[in-house]
Amino acid sequence: MLIPLIALLALVSGASATFNMIVITDPSGKDPNGAAAASMSFAPNMFQSTFLVSKKLHVAVLAGGLSKGTARLEAILACIRALELGEGIESAVRAGISRSPTDRLLVGGPGKGVAVGGSYDIAVVIVKGNRIIIKQYHSSEGLNIVRIPKNVKCAVIHLRNTPGNPMYGTATKVRIEAAIMAGRMIRDGLPATEIVTRIMGYVAKKSGEKYGGGVVNITAGLSTGDTFVPPKLNARGIPMDTVYRKVCPKCGWSVAYPVASKYSRCPVCGSPLRTEYAWQVARDMITVRKDRPIVRVYGIKSVYDKVSIVETVQTLVQAGKKQPEDIARAIDSDIDNNTLLGYDYILPGDVKVEPEANLITIYMRPLPKGYKKPPLKTPISPETLHSLGLISSAVGVALIVLGGIRELVNRRLRAW
Repeated sequence: MLIPLIALLALVSGASATFNMIVITDPSGKDPNGAAAASMSFAPNMFQSTFLVSKKLHVAVLAGGLSKGTARLEAILACIRALELGEGIESAVRAGISRSPTDRLLVGGPGKGVAVGGSYDIAVVIVKGNRIIIKQYHSSEGLNIVRIPKNVKCAVIHLRNTPGNPMYGTATKVRIEAAIMAGRMIRDGLPATEIVTRIMGYVAKKSGEKYGGGVVNITAGLSTGDTFVPPKLNARGIPMDTVYRKVCPKCGWSVAYPVASKYSRCPVCGSPLRTEYAWQVARDMITVRKDRPIVRVYGIKSVYDKVSIVETVQTLVQAGKKQPEDIARAIDSDIDNNTLLGYDYILPGDVKVEPEANLITIYMRPLPKGYKKPPLKTPISPETLHSLGLISSAVGVALIVLGGIRELVNRRLRAW
C-alpha cells in the first residue's frame, strides 16, 4: 500500500512539506489516541511531503526537503528497510539521510521515540509532569540527528516558510508558539490526535503553510488518506484552516462546502448544523472513540443512505453485536425491507472490523444499471446473476431455479 504513493515522487516537481509534526502523549502505546503525526505546506505539491504510517510497526515516516524526488525516494526506502529489519529509528533515519543529506526524515511512534535528521528547523517539546522543556534545533544538511527517548511524552515540530508564501518570515515565531501550545496540551492530558490537529489549525492560520497534507493516528493506524491532498499532481491541497463542512450533531449527516452554504438545518432530522474546519474534520477521522465506533462506508452515493447505515451499525455495536456477520445481516435486512434501495446484498467479507481502532469499514456495491429493487435471493450467487448482464437474463435464470414460485417473480417484475 505504501510503495505506489512514494513511487509518485519520481514523477513530480521539487516542492516539499514545510510543516511536519509528531506528538506522543502515551509512549506505552496503550492509549489508542496517544501518538499522531501531521503534514502541511504552502508548496503546490503535497505528494512530495511523503507521509507513511505502518500499522505493523506503529511508526510514522515524514519526509521533506530540497531534492527533486528521486534522491528522497531512495532515502525513504532506505529508512523503511532499516525499520523492517528491526533497527531503531535513529539508525533508520541515519540510513535514509545518508542517501540524501539535503532532505529531511522525521520518524517516530509509541515505544520508539522520535528522531529527525537531514535539513530541518525544529522545536522539540518534552513534558515531565508539570515541567515543559522546549529546545530548538537547526541543520542545513547531513547526519546531525536529534533523538527523543522512547519513554517520554514529547512533540517535534518542523516548520519553514515556502518561498512565495505571503506570510514568509513567520516560521520561527509560529514554530515556538506552536511548541508552547503543544507542551501545555500534553501537560494538561489532551490526546495526541487532538493536539496535532489543533496545532495544524493554528500553524495554517499563522504561518500560511496550510495546504494538506495528511494526518495519522500512529497507534491505531487511522489516517485521513487522500482527503486533503490535491486531486492532481503539482497542485495545492485543501487549506487546513478553512471551513470544510457542516455536520448535524444529532444524526451525523454532513455536507461539504461549497454545497454546505445552502444548508442551515439538517434535512434528515431538522437540527441546527455545526460548521467544522478542515483540521476538525481531520481530528474526527483519526480519533478513536470508545462510546461509539467510527463507521466508514464506501460505494454509497446518497448521504441519507450513508447516515442510515452508520446509525444502524452504531446501534448494533452498542448492543454488543460487532461481528461482520451481524453487520452484514442488518444491512441486508434494510435492503429486504426496501429502506435501502439500489445496492447489492453485502457479505461478511465486505465488512472489516478493527477493534483496536474501534473502526468499522463497509464496502457497498451498487446494483447493475437498471435494477431498482434488491436482486432475487436464489441458490445462485448475486455475482453469477450480475455476470449475465441484462435483467431479462437474470430473471430467466431465477425462473429456472425457483421453478413454480411464479407469483413471487411476477411481484418483483411488477415492482421493477
